[in-house]
Amino acid sequence: AHSKDIHSKGVLNCQIRYAPHFGIRPESKIMSAATNLDGHNVSAASHSSNAAQEVELSSRLQDAISPSVPLHLLKKNVVDIFVMVLQDDGAVFAASVIAASLALADAGVE
Repeated sequence: AHSKDIHSKGVLNCQIRYAPHFGIRPESKIMSAATNLDGHNVSAASHSSNAAQEVELSSRLQDAISPSVPLHLLKKNVVDIFVMVLQDDGAVFAASVIAASLALADAGVE
């Protein structure tokens, strides 16, 4: 009975990730990469902050997209949505929802 419940509808996976060195021009990379004004390495803190933001954005994207995906009609199917952020101008979530919606429409998911 339990295995029947698992396959009774499809699965939706959403993932938003920031590209390595996103939004950083190559000429400014040397100046900003190593340390802050106190001489401490800031790349590890920046990475963990991005990771936490990626998890939150991925969860919000799944919440926004899931009502429009008919998982009950997609039995035994998995729908994966991967968003790679190349540059952040302040509207990453809105752009991700629009991109995911367009990709699903292009793929024929009704």
